[in-house]
Amino acid sequence: MTFGYADNRRCIDPLHVLTVKELAKRAGLALSNAKLYEVAQSAVRSRNEVLGMVSHDLRLPLNTIVATLSLLSDSMPERRSDVRNWVEIIDRATWQIQHLIEDLLDASRMESDEVTVEQHAASVVTMIRDACNTLEPVAAARQIRLRTVLPDSLPAVNVDAAKVVRVISNLVGNAIKFSDVGGTIEVCGERRGDWVLIAVRDHGPGIPPDQLTHVFDRFWQGRENDRRGAGLGLSIARGIVEAHGGRIWVRSRENEGSTFWFTLPIADAATSGEARAASVERRSSSRPSVAGASYE
Repeated sequence: MTFGYADNRRCIDPLHVLTVKELAKRAGLALSNAKLYEVAQSAVRSRNEVLGMVSHDLRLPLNTIVATLSLLSDSMPERRSDVRNWVEIIDRATWQIQHLIEDLLDASRMESDEVTVEQHAASVVTMIRDACNTLEPVAAARQIRLRTVLPDSLPAVNVDAAKVVRVISNLVGNAIKFSDVGGTIEVCGERRGDWVLIAVRDHGPGIPPDQLTHVFDRFWQGRENDRRGAGLGLSIARGIVEAHGGRIWVRSRENEGSTFWFTLPIADAATSGEARAASVERRSSSRPSVAGASYE
């Protein structure tokens, strides 16, 4: 950087020199930060490419295992109950691997702002039942009962059904993880104005007050040294719900369990047959105002 006066009769005083040095320093720092940002972005892109390739390569043998287990289970004589139990254990393990793969891919897409939702009219009851049916074997292994409380008059919602099933699965799976053996998990739904409110309630140990504000953070773990998951499920659930313009929150007391709520927009006559894409960055200004929607 070069500074000077066109008029040679003027001179640069010490204050001007200090100002020029500060400007040069800040310009150099800005260039350095720009280079570091470029390197960081390149690293993120490389990581996402590796995640994509690894996930693709893992899915093929995993799908083979699932298909083989299905055939083996169907052909297994009833008297070989021990072998059937082993097959069920492997089946649960493969489901957990699939779930982890999806979590890693979703977290990567959200960080890169590449997640979209294709919204159509969908049944809340069907989505809840799909999620609970998938997790029923996992709950049964711990003697946990999944109970649904759903009115007959729930309206359809305007959502990406597959992604909402992921949200419900993440919340129910999290509840199973932290529930005591023999406990009960309730999944409820009700209408609130132009929204449908879905709740997942467990009766486990609850969440300590100092951790409540961090439960939706990426890689959050409810217990120290807990390795039963990657800590991405709640973060992904929040991203998907907010991409639909809804909101998600939790209430919990220690030794009394936790309840997670989230809202979804009701499908009206004008939008029920149309699909629309929305970035995960979108944060709708018309999120529902629900009484008591705060951390506790």
